[in-house]
Amino acid sequence: MVRWQSVRDLPIAGQDVLLEMQSLQLSCDWCGKVFTVHPACVLEGTHVTERLAEALTDCVNVSTLSAAAATYHLPESTVKAVFEKVVERRHAEKLRSLKPITKLGVDEIHLGARDGPRPLPDKPPGSPPPSESPPSAESEKKPAAGDAHEYQLVLVDHTPGQERVIDILPGRSKEELVAWLEENKKNGSLAEVKEVTCDLWEPYREAIREVLGIEPTADRFHVEHQFNDRINQTRHEIRRTHPRARSRP
Repeated sequence: MVRWQSVRDLPIAGQDVLLEMQSLQLSCDWCGKVFTVHPACVLEGTHVTERLAEALTDCVNVSTLSAAAATYHLPESTVKAVFEKVVERRHAEKLRSLKPITKLGVDEIHLGARDGPRPLPDKPPGSPPPSESPPSAESEKKPAAGDAHEYQLVLVDHTPGQERVIDILPGRSKEELVAWLEENKKNGSLAEVKEVTCDLWEPYREAIREVLGIEPTADRFHVEHQFNDRINQTRHEIRRTHPRARSRP
Protein backbone atom coordinates (compact mmCIF):
# COMPACT_ATOMS: atom_id res chain seq x y z
CA MET A 1 0.00 0.00 0.00
CA VAL A 2 1.31 3.45 -0.92
CA ARG A 3 0.51 6.67 0.93
CA TRP A 4 1.14 10.16 -0.38
CA GLN A 5 2.54 12.81 2.00
CA SER A 6 3.54 16.47 1.68
CA VAL A 7 7.11 17.27 2.77
CA ARG A 8 8.69 20.70 3.14
CA ASP A 9 12.05 21.20 1.44
CA LEU A 10 14.56 24.03 1.20
CA PRO A 11 13.15 27.12 -0.52
CA ILE A 12 14.18 27.92 -4.09
CA ALA A 13 14.64 31.55 -5.17
CA GLY A 14 12.82 32.67 -2.04
CA GLN A 15 9.80 30.46 -2.73
CA ASP A 16 8.64 27.71 -0.39
CA VAL A 17 8.98 24.18 -1.79
CA LEU A 18 6.48 21.44 -1.00
CA LEU A 19 7.26 17.92 -2.23
CA GLU A 20 4.59 15.29 -2.75
CA MET A 21 6.23 11.97 -1.91
CA GLN A 22 5.12 8.36 -1.82
CA SER A 23 5.55 6.39 1.42
CA LEU A 24 5.22 2.65 1.67
CA GLN A 25 2.73 1.41 4.27
CA LEU A 26 3.03 -2.10 5.68
CA SER A 27 0.43 -3.96 7.70
CA CYS A 28 1.31 -6.46 10.42
CA ASP A 29 -0.96 -9.51 10.32
CA TRP A 30 -0.05 -10.45 13.90
CA CYS A 31 -0.85 -7.13 15.69
CA GLY A 32 -2.98 -5.48 13.02
CA LYS A 33 -0.99 -2.22 13.09
CA VAL A 34 0.03 -0.27 10.00
CA PHE A 35 3.58 1.03 9.69
CA THR A 36 4.77 3.77 7.35
CA VAL A 37 8.24 3.56 5.83
CA HIS A 38 9.38 7.14 5.31
CA PRO A 39 11.83 8.05 2.53
CA ALA A 40 15.46 8.33 3.62
CA CYS A 41 15.55 12.02 2.70
CA VAL A 42 12.85 12.85 5.28
CA LEU A 43 13.71 13.48 8.95
CA GLU A 44 12.05 10.70 10.91
CA GLY A 45 8.91 11.77 12.74
CA THR A 46 8.57 15.02 10.80
CA HIS A 47 7.40 16.34 7.43
CA VAL A 48 10.61 18.13 6.47
CA THR A 49 13.57 16.93 4.45
CA GLU A 50 16.93 16.20 6.05
CA ARG A 51 18.58 19.18 4.35
CA LEU A 52 15.85 21.55 5.53
CA ALA A 53 16.18 20.13 9.04
CA GLU A 54 19.95 20.80 9.01
CA ALA A 55 19.37 24.34 7.69
CA LEU A 56 16.77 25.03 10.40
CA THR A 57 19.11 23.79 13.12
CA ASP A 58 21.99 25.94 11.89
CA CYS A 59 19.66 28.94 11.73
CA VAL A 60 18.47 28.43 15.31
CA ASN A 61 22.08 28.09 16.51
CA VAL A 62 22.88 31.61 15.32
CA SER A 63 19.50 33.23 16.01
CA THR A 64 16.28 32.10 17.72
CA LEU A 65 13.43 29.65 17.18
CA SER A 66 11.06 32.44 16.21
CA ALA A 67 13.56 33.92 13.73
CA ALA A 68 14.09 30.54 12.07
CA ALA A 69 10.32 29.96 11.92
CA ALA A 70 9.81 33.34 10.25
CA THR A 71 12.65 32.75 7.78
CA TYR A 72 11.36 29.37 6.59
CA HIS A 73 7.61 30.08 7.04
CA LEU A 74 7.06 27.23 9.50
CA PRO A 75 5.28 27.05 12.87
CA GLU A 76 7.63 27.64 15.80
CA SER A 77 6.54 24.32 17.32
CA THR A 78 7.68 22.51 14.16
CA VAL A 79 11.03 24.28 14.19
CA LYS A 80 11.51 23.38 17.86
CA ALA A 81 10.73 19.70 17.26
CA VAL A 82 13.09 19.53 14.28
CA PHE A 83 15.83 21.36 16.17
CA GLU A 84 15.65 18.99 19.15
CA LYS A 85 15.79 15.90 16.91
CA VAL A 86 18.81 17.13 14.94
CA VAL A 87 20.69 18.29 18.05
CA GLU A 88 20.09 14.95 19.75
CA ARG A 89 21.36 13.10 16.68
CA ARG A 90 24.44 15.31 16.36
CA HIS A 91 25.23 14.80 20.03
CA ALA A 92 24.95 11.02 19.71
CA GLU A 93 27.20 11.03 16.64
CA LYS A 94 29.79 13.13 18.45
CA LEU A 95 29.77 10.82 21.48
CA ARG A 96 30.44 7.82 19.25
CA SER A 97 33.52 9.52 17.79
CA LEU A 98 35.00 10.69 21.12
CA LYS A 99 38.14 9.20 22.57
CA PRO A 100 38.32 8.18 26.26
CA ILE A 101 38.79 11.06 28.70
CA THR A 102 42.44 11.32 29.71
CA LYS A 103 42.54 14.86 31.12
CA LEU A 104 39.73 16.10 33.37
CA GLY A 105 39.21 19.69 34.48
CA VAL A 106 37.29 20.77 37.60
CA ASP A 107 36.21 24.39 37.36
CA GLU A 108 33.31 26.59 38.42
CA ILE A 109 31.13 29.36 37.04
CA HIS A 110 29.51 32.32 38.74
CA LEU A 111 25.84 32.74 37.87
CA GLY A 112 25.68 36.50 38.45
CA ALA A 113 25.69 39.18 41.06
CA ARG A 114 23.50 38.93 44.12
CA ASP A 115 20.17 40.72 44.06
CA GLY A 116 19.98 44.09 45.78
CA PRO A 117 22.33 47.06 45.98
CA ARG A 118 26.00 46.52 46.61
CA PRO A 119 27.36 47.79 49.95
CA LEU A 120 29.42 50.96 49.86
CA PRO A 121 33.18 50.45 50.30
CA ASP A 122 34.70 51.36 53.68
CA LYS A 123 37.46 53.33 51.97
CA PRO A 124 37.54 55.44 48.81
CA PRO A 125 38.68 53.73 45.60
CA GLY A 126 42.42 53.63 45.13
CA SER A 127 43.35 53.55 48.80
CA PRO A 128 45.78 50.75 49.75
CA PRO A 129 44.31 47.81 51.63
CA PRO A 130 45.18 47.29 55.30
CA SER A 131 48.11 45.07 56.10
CA GLU A 132 47.02 41.52 56.78
CA SER A 133 48.38 38.02 56.48
CA PRO A 134 47.78 36.34 53.09
CA PRO A 135 44.75 34.02 53.10
CA SER A 136 45.39 30.32 52.75
CA ALA A 137 44.10 28.37 49.77
CA GLU A 138 41.64 26.59 52.09
CA SER A 139 40.12 29.79 53.53
CA GLU A 140 39.93 31.82 50.33
CA LYS A 141 36.49 30.69 49.22
CA LYS A 142 33.67 28.19 49.31
CA PRO A 143 30.95 27.81 50.13
CA ALA A 144 29.63 30.75 52.13
CA ALA A 145 26.07 30.71 53.35
CA GLY A 146 23.74 32.18 50.77
CA ASP A 147 25.97 31.62 47.75
CA ALA A 148 25.04 28.00 47.08
CA HIS A 149 23.11 28.98 43.98
CA GLU A 150 25.61 31.54 42.72
CA TYR A 151 28.36 29.08 41.83
CA GLN A 152 28.21 25.77 40.00
CA LEU A 153 30.84 23.12 39.38
CA VAL A 154 31.81 22.57 35.75
CA LEU A 155 33.47 19.33 34.64
CA VAL A 156 35.52 19.72 31.47
CA ASP A 157 37.15 17.20 29.14
CA HIS A 158 40.64 18.56 28.38
CA THR A 159 41.66 15.59 26.26
CA PRO A 160 43.60 17.07 23.28
CA GLY A 161 41.41 17.49 20.22
CA GLN A 162 38.04 17.10 21.97
CA GLU A 163 37.84 19.87 24.57
CA ARG A 164 34.24 20.08 25.78
CA VAL A 165 32.04 20.61 28.82
CA ILE A 166 30.99 17.24 30.25
CA ASP A 167 28.61 18.26 33.01
CA ILE A 168 27.49 21.18 35.21
CA LEU A 169 26.53 20.42 38.81
CA PRO A 170 23.92 22.34 40.83
CA GLY A 171 26.44 23.50 43.44
CA ARG A 172 30.15 23.45 44.17
CA SER A 173 30.59 21.45 47.38
CA LYS A 174 33.07 18.64 47.93
CA GLU A 175 30.20 16.19 48.45
CA GLU A 176 28.74 16.96 45.03
CA LEU A 177 32.12 16.52 43.35
CA VAL A 178 32.76 13.22 45.17
CA ALA A 179 29.33 11.88 44.14
CA TRP A 180 29.92 12.84 40.47
CA LEU A 181 33.41 11.33 40.39
CA GLU A 182 32.24 8.08 42.00
CA GLU A 183 29.29 7.72 39.61
CA ASN A 184 31.40 8.29 36.50
CA LYS A 185 34.23 6.13 37.78
CA LYS A 186 31.73 3.33 38.31
CA ASN A 187 30.30 3.59 34.78
CA GLY A 188 33.78 3.62 33.24
CA SER A 189 33.80 7.19 31.92
CA LEU A 190 36.90 8.07 33.93
CA ALA A 191 38.79 4.80 33.48
CA GLU A 192 41.48 6.40 31.28
CA VAL A 193 41.94 9.64 33.25
CA LYS A 194 45.63 10.36 33.88
CA GLU A 195 45.51 14.02 34.96
CA VAL A 196 42.99 16.24 36.74
CA THR A 197 43.30 20.03 36.96
CA CYS A 198 41.51 22.20 39.52
CA ASP A 199 42.02 25.34 41.59
CA LEU A 200 43.82 25.42 44.93
CA TRP A 201 40.83 24.79 47.18
CA GLU A 202 41.84 21.79 49.29
CA PRO A 203 38.39 20.04 49.45
CA TYR A 204 38.42 19.73 45.63
CA ARG A 205 41.91 18.26 45.75
CA GLU A 206 40.93 15.86 48.53
CA ALA A 207 37.92 14.64 46.53
CA ILE A 208 40.12 13.90 43.51
CA ARG A 209 42.69 12.02 45.63
CA GLU A 210 40.02 10.02 47.47
CA VAL A 211 38.04 8.88 44.42
CA LEU A 212 40.58 8.73 41.58
CA GLY A 213 43.82 8.29 43.50
CA ILE A 214 45.42 11.05 41.39
CA GLU A 215 47.39 14.03 42.66
CA PRO A 216 45.61 17.01 41.06
CA THR A 217 47.42 19.62 38.99
CA ALA A 218 46.94 23.25 40.01
CA ASP A 219 45.06 25.22 37.39
CA ARG A 220 47.40 27.78 35.81
CA PHE A 221 44.82 30.57 35.88
CA HIS A 222 44.34 30.34 39.65
CA VAL A 223 48.09 30.06 40.30
CA GLU A 224 48.72 33.23 38.27
CA HIS A 225 45.80 34.99 39.95
CA GLN A 226 47.10 34.29 43.45
CA PHE A 227 50.65 35.18 42.44
CA ASN A 228 49.49 38.57 41.14
CA ASP A 229 47.43 39.15 44.29
CA ARG A 230 50.49 38.56 46.48
CA ILE A 231 52.55 40.97 44.36
CA ASN A 232 49.88 43.65 44.72
CA GLN A 233 49.65 43.12 48.49
CA THR A 234 53.42 43.47 48.80
CA ARG A 235 53.44 46.59 46.63
CA HIS A 236 50.71 48.25 48.72
CA GLU A 237 52.52 47.29 51.92
CA ILE A 238 55.76 48.86 50.68
CA ARG A 239 53.97 52.07 49.70
CA ARG A 240 52.26 52.22 53.09
CA THR A 241 55.33 51.65 55.23
CA HIS A 242 58.11 53.40 53.28
CA PRO A 243 57.90 57.25 53.15
CA ARG A 244 60.01 57.54 50.01
CA ALA A 245 57.81 55.07 48.13
CA ARG A 246 54.66 56.81 49.44
CA SER A 247 55.83 60.23 48.15
CA ARG A 248 56.44 59.04 44.59
CA PRO A 249 53.70 59.84 42.03
